[in-house]
Amino acid sequence: MPMFAAIARTEMDPATLDDAQLGHMVSVVEQHPGFVSGTWGRDTARPSTVHAVVVFEGRHHAEAFAAGVRGALADAQVDVAEVLARAAAGASG
Repeated sequence: MPMFAAIARTEMDPATLDDAQLGHMVSVVEQHPGFVSGTWGRDTARPSTVHAVVVFEGRHHAEAFAAGVRGALADAQVDVAEVLARAAAGASG
């Protein structure tokens, strides 16, 4: 089954974005059907901008996740893209 990524960008107050909030976000996302992996990062030039790449098994899971993010975060920009290749240290495939 092909994998798809939801690639998101949103604004969050850096003063309130702490380990507890990040941990909660990760915990919620991990429960989403079809979840494979997720990576979150803060823009170094604009610390209030947060980026996420969340990979799912199947387009329908990624689209459902993207719709949920758009519904929860009015300023979020979310695109869904087919995963063409992946790389990770110590892993292949």
